[in-house]
Amino acid sequence: MSSAPPRARRWTLPAALAGAGAAWGLVSERVALLDAWQHVRSEAWIEQGLWRLTARQFDDPLQHTAVAIVIGAGVGLLASGLARTGTARRPRLVGGFALLAGGLACALLVLAVSSAWLSARRPPEHAPNVVFIAIDSLRADSLGCYGYERDTSPFLDELAATGVRFERALSQESYTLASVASYFTSTYPTTHQVLYDLPQIDTLRPTALTLAEVLADAGYATGAFVFNPHLQARYRFDQGFDVYDDNPKAPGVDKGTASWRAYETADFMQRKVNRFLERAPSDRPRFLYLHYRDVHGPYLPPPDYANRFVPDHWPKQLRARPLADAQRPAGEAPPMIRFVDYHRTQYDAEIAYTDDALRRLFTRLADRGLDRDNTLFVITSDHGEEFAEQHPGDTPSHSHGRTLYIEQIHVPLIVLLPGQSTPLVIREAVELLDVAPTVLDLARLPQPPSFAGRSLRVLAEGGSRPARALFSGGSRARGAVWLEDTVYIEEDLVDRKTRRFNARPAPDDVSRPHAELYELDVDPLQTENVLTPGDPRHETLRALLQTWRARSGESAPSVELDDDTREQLRALGYLGDER
Repeated sequence: MSSAPPRARRWTLPAALAGAGAAWGLVSERVALLDAWQHVRSEAWIEQGLWRLTARQFDDPLQHTAVAIVIGAGVGLLASGLARTGTARRPRLVGGFALLAGGLACALLVLAVSSAWLSARRPPEHAPNVVFIAIDSLRADSLGCYGYERDTSPFLDELAATGVRFERALSQESYTLASVASYFTSTYPTTHQVLYDLPQIDTLRPTALTLAEVLADAGYATGAFVFNPHLQARYRFDQGFDVYDDNPKAPGVDKGTASWRAYETADFMQRKVNRFLERAPSDRPRFLYLHYRDVHGPYLPPPDYANRFVPDHWPKQLRARPLADAQRPAGEAPPMIRFVDYHRTQYDAEIAYTDDALRRLFTRLADRGLDRDNTLFVITSDHGEEFAEQHPGDTPSHSHGRTLYIEQIHVPLIVLLPGQSTPLVIREAVELLDVAPTVLDLARLPQPPSFAGRSLRVLAEGGSRPARALFSGGSRARGAVWLEDTVYIEEDLVDRKTRRFNARPAPDDVSRPHAELYELDVDPLQTENVLTPGDPRHETLRALLQTWRARSGESAPSVELDDDTREQLRALGYLGDER
């Protein structure tokens, strides 16, 4: 009876290991090989590529190892059998195969061990829970704690008075798609390139590293509840979340209705959050991302709130039940009232409704073990809203996304540190890119090299840090650079008038940027463009903006907008300028 020579037998174990490694790749794959290769090319492979490659889906590392061993043993035995049958005639071929298998085994085994190590990781001891709340379209100066005269936000004001309030926080764009992509990944829009929803919608790259992924890899239970159609899971905003609920439709409410019930999300969200907390593992810290949509247009507050800020001298028919855009013929304004003033009363009513809902949310979170002692709370917005503010060279308008003026990118930022007892107001300008690094810093987790933001922890604890230029924009050719109290803006005036900011540029589009310069210390509302020929600040700030643009990343992948998403976006006031 013939048997395999010793040389062939020596390679039986490596062949078996190669099978185990290949099985690991099959059963625990999370990032496609092509995506992994693109990530290796575009990101820091040594520092981050292995981290992303070895992210896996199993909750239990023993399960991961057992499956790899069982399947790998079978593949290894098959490889060993093939080696024995070919030994007599093709020893060199068998030896080459075994050598290749051994090398592949070593490479894949390293990844497998790394994957098992990552899966067994647990957050640092006493890692805080994290609750990240974004209130869509909420401009900072519409809250009492930022100086607003109407009593729209008593609960948020209470939180700001006991936590850290950032006086000047800037979003990275003035519309949801680009802004949320920025603070999820702590990268500028020029880097992630998730910019357009016409005629196709951009999506996050699978290789983009999000805050949720870092926390999930560290052992957090992660859940998100988002009610803006731009942020659906199909556009890859669900990366890193165990639960990602992107269904904005309350039970029993028909789509397209003009009723406030079709747009109400705050109380609907509370019920979903409660179910998540009931099911989330109790031995792991929780990360919650809650994206409230009620303040976003069309402004249809619940009846109990609709008249709260309507002046007594307004016509009785308005006080009986104010009408919003969805219920009013195009172009018709309330008698004797500027349309924008009417809109503002309903916008403010939506803030008051959301504020009351947040008070109930905090009570419920505390009942579930997420309280001020063990939880980091971050409250902000993705962008602001304009109400016909006056700026040089601009035609007053309404809504958001059209420009980079202060009312659209100045957002509230309130941070409640675990166990914090001393309130603090930070006057230094910061950007929403800084939120993700701050969360990781307070959770005692390392910041990935792809994150461009800086932790706010030193500021939140009363320290200081060197100032640097801050940037907003990225859609088409526009951008704004903030340097201390000076703001330099470049935008295409045609885009401002046509609302083409969210439309992918045509090949023959030629940008004609218009430059403006504002000094916020004397002109906080940006009403006077102080840019003059020969101003030395012009070239300095423009050079900063051009250098920032030059670091652009690869174009984001995009997909066709489905009919359901089109309907949802149109109901929220988007897609009115389709070409």
